[in-house]
Amino acid sequence: MAAVCACQSNQGNNATQNEQQSENQSAEASSETQGTSSIDLTVDWEKPLYSIDTETGDTLKKWVYDGNNVTIYYMGDYGDGSATYKYDDKHSLVSESDDINTGNIHHSEMYYTYQGKMRYGTGLESTEGNPSYIDIDDITWFADDACTMDTLNQTLTAEMEWEEDVEKDKEVESSTVKKFKDGKLIEQTTYGCDYINVKDLAPHFRSKIVYKYNSAGLLAEETILDQDGNPMGEYATTKYTYKGNARESNITGASEITYYAKK
Repeated sequence: MAAVCACQSNQGNNATQNEQQSENQSAEASSETQGTSSIDLTVDWEKPLYSIDTETGDTLKKWVYDGNNVTIYYMGDYGDGSATYKYDDKHSLVSESDDINTGNIHHSEMYYTYQGKMRYGTGLESTEGNPSYIDIDDITWFADDACTMDTLNQTLTAEMEWEEDVEKDKEVESSTVKKFKDGKLIEQTTYGCDYINVKDLAPHFRSKIVYKYNSAGLLAEETILDQDGNPMGEYATTKYTYKGNARESNITGASEITYYAKK
């Protein structure tokens, strides 16, 4: 892991700086009509409690907070299981682990360390009954000292056999580039290649997500775009509205309501 990170460190910092310099030239996030006056700002919109399917009334997700740890329990369409995220006293993510049952159990785990504005992650993904697993390295470059604006992330993977004690070289599985404006994420683009060293990214494009916010600074809309900037299908756009301590997400008729804690 150290060797992989060391050889890309300086290039990664340059890529991060380039992203920050170009963000002012990117499209600004638009504002929806729902204004601050109709939104309860005594709600902690960063602390969800549970979400329900508006059609069936079934609970889909539930968040449990325990000190620096957050566990999300999944139900219904998400499969059955949970994911736990652990943070340090600076609110930086240090590990995550999840087990989701969708007929068989899918397990993943990641562990993170920080060095300046870079985060290094190691972990694995596995599926119950599969003789192999995915060995993962994850490198993230941040624009700020607090490591909250992750402008570039690269995931490197190698398929390993459980019974095979052999070290394999990892290859870049994906690169995700994010653009921020006034501290808010406005654009996220994913490529299936090494973003740092590949000059022509077009053949490796996977998807782009653009985000819009309302006048209260809360997420109002997100849309998945194709390479030509067009929505990727009829389910590409999700819109968000707020009432009381609830946020409703609507995607082509299907909606979900998430309830949040008070500050």
